[in-house]
Amino acid sequence: MSRTDTPATTPTPTRRPRAATAIGVLGAIGVAGSAVMAIAHLDLSLALAAGFGLGVVLFGAATYGALRQTAWAWPVATVVNAIALAGSVMPWRGLERSGLPALITVVALGLLFARPGRDALLYRR
Repeated sequence: MSRTDTPATTPTPTRRPRAATAIGVLGAIGVAGSAVMAIAHLDLSLALAAGFGLGVVLFGAATYGALRQTAWAWPVATVVNAIALAGSVMPWRGLERSGLPALITVVALGLLFARPGRDALLYRR
């Protein structure tokens, strides 16, 4: 066997689509934001802090699924980002408090609904 021959069992490396990586990065930002909010609300309400803790877990699952391109990543990421968007705009707490979280989730949802996002997560090769 020469150096140019490769055995049939060698897997061909595949690159993760950029959209899947971008969705994963936006999900990681959601994990960090939810963690900060959970810690910030510990002294106010344990139930509210637990809700943000659940957000950490859900954003973490969406991030993992997007980076691994699992079959369930698209619906989980879509639902988690839709809930995060609703939570950041209702009630609206001003541009300085609600604006950035709303912008990040709108970008994530836009990417999830765009063809590259759907192709990366819904239609696996």
